[in-house]
Amino acid sequence: MGKPDVAIKNWLRNKVRFADLFNGVLFEGEQMIKPEELIEVNSESDIIIESEKGKKIQQKYRDVVMRWKGVTLVMLALESQHKVNYAMPVRNMLYDSLSYSEQIRSIWNELDDKEKKSLSTEELFSTFRREDKLHPVVTIVFYFGDKIRWDGPLTLHSMFDDMICDERIKRIIEKCVPNYHINLFDVSNIPDISRFKSDLHIILGMLEYKKDKDKLYEYTLTYKDYFSYVDNDTRYAAEVLLDADNILQKFLDDNSDKGGTNMCEAIQGIHQDGIEKGKIEGKIEGKIEGKALANISLICRKVQKGKTIEVIADDLEDTVENIRPIYDAVIECGADKDIEEIYLYMQSVVA
Repeated sequence: MGKPDVAIKNWLRNKVRFADLFNGVLFEGEQMIKPEELIEVNSESDIIIESEKGKKIQQKYRDVVMRWKGVTLVMLALESQHKVNYAMPVRNMLYDSLSYSEQIRSIWNELDDKEKKSLSTEELFSTFRREDKLHPVVTIVFYFGDKIRWDGPLTLHSMFDDMICDERIKRIIEKCVPNYHINLFDVSNIPDISRFKSDLHIILGMLEYKKDKDKLYEYTLTYKDYFSYVDNDTRYAAEVLLDADNILQKFLDDNSDKGGTNMCEAIQGIHQDGIEKGKIEGKIEGKIEGKALANISLICRKVQKGKTIEVIADDLEDTVENIRPIYDAVIECGADKDIEEIYLYMQSVVA
């Protein structure tokens, strides 16, 4: 499993978000699943494969599995996908089958020897009593690919060869071969974001503006209290979902501590960086070029921390000469001044 999948898995493992996701996808936002009714269970299953050298046990891992103790006991499973898997219906069908097999094995192992001796031959052969029942398994595929929308199959039947021309044979196959469909949630194609009641709707809602720094900044201001401090799991998930470049990651790192991140200031930083690149580059005639377009707000924070111009230049991997125009303006105006005031001062100096 790659880093993006791990970040999303850890973020959605939170029971509030997990419940919210399933409520939004399965129940159109109705709060049927309560976080306190969820119990995370082992996501590992074993499959025995026969080979020429004998039996071989392979372990299969699901991303997150929760037992829901609601109206009825249901197993809820989550699979996060950063890339389109064109065999996803078969893969999910295998995982669901393993979940049912694991339930059968668990029920059987809970019986003591005395109970097993009282069973019928058929029950012993099945390792499953006539009155035993399984819990339904519901799996959601959480697709967050940054390149294209999901263009893979959604059902098992759609994976079959379509060369069969005889309609009667087609109908027989469709009738006799059980279909399997995946419950796909594609973050690039969310029909109704209001179905989600937790911070899912805030983080997923910002994806609409991932390509527009100005609108992304305006969006974070709408939820300023939330973005002022997010936990690290949310920060890493947001990085993945926004397909963060090195610039955004630098601002996120600069606004982080051990507990979380001020994403509002970080995104304000890339927004201001865009202003500087679009306006300052043309108005501060050659004094601030290339990498020297260091963000005013970033330098303000570093000055407030008592860093010298040499240390700041080293942090930004730039030269003292390139960042001096911004640094001097920050010192002259005061590092606690509004960024726009410092920007206007720089314009007046050049003019």
